[in-house]
Amino acid sequence: MLVKDLKVGMLLRPKDNAVFHMWSIHDLPAHLECHVPRSWRKIPKSFKSPIIYLGKAPRSGTQNSYEYRHRVFVPFFGGEVRVASECWRSVESVE
Repeated sequence: MLVKDLKVGMLLRPKDNAVFHMWSIHDLPAHLECHVPRSWRKIPKSFKSPIIYLGKAPRSGTQNSYEYRHRVFVPFFGGEVRVASECWRSVESVE
């Protein structure tokens, strides 16, 4: 899926062998990634259930830090998280 094709309210799921992964690093808010897991890497909080795209978040104004700009609602998590742009290639829309 291309970022430019995302629409608010879209229902999305991981492509074929990919899964969603919830992360929280160094006390930062949780974020979501989607990719094919490697057999040598155990990743907690993996799931394949659909998510809902909420739109692009405004820039935070901080510099020298990577921003996860795209917001999604994750029923599995029960809340809103952010997704990095490079993760969208492993996601498809639910028809």
